[in-house]
Amino acid sequence: DFAQSYMKQISERFGESVCLAIEEDMTVVYIGFISGPDQMLRTMQRIGSRAPMHCTGVGKLLLLDHDEGYINKLIAEKGLPSFTENTITTKGQLMEALQAARKNQYAFDNEECEIGARCIAVPIRDYTQKIIAGLSVTGPIFRMTDEKIEENLDFLIQIADKISQLLGSNTFIRSKN
Repeated sequence: DFAQSYMKQISERFGESVCLAIEEDMTVVYIGFISGPDQMLRTMQRIGSRAPMHCTGVGKLLLLDHDEGYINKLIAEKGLPSFTENTITTKGQLMEALQAARKNQYAFDNEECEIGARCIAVPIRDYTQKIIAGLSVTGPIFRMTDEKIEENLDFLIQIADKISQLLGSNTFIRSKN
């Protein structure tokens, strides 16, 4: 509940939908949602709805604290199904995406789940620094440009840091020089 006001600030800043999600049974589960102005993605991202781990920004972040054995188990049990021509469908591609997310401390979904939709996600950490949730901004690719994301990335990270701190985290995700 306390994240809702922060999510609203993000939605207003980006002009897009904002989601809060966790992992359950090797899937992403949306637990919070603020609709953007055009409600474009409302059908996919309702509270309680599920999404795959391998092709969502939040899912990739939630996989960062898991070892390769868990990744292998995920692939064996859930597979890496294709939703678009951009979907990650191999373990190698997934490991590359996770390496980039680990380095950057944020992750993308670039039309991997749905053509025309782009998402950036940042981690929410608990007092042990474990990633326990992801906060994502999703919108149409024509509005979620690299420039828009870069202009607002520090704000998004700062909000994720605030939420993490409320959960006892004492480190910052990333700060820009």
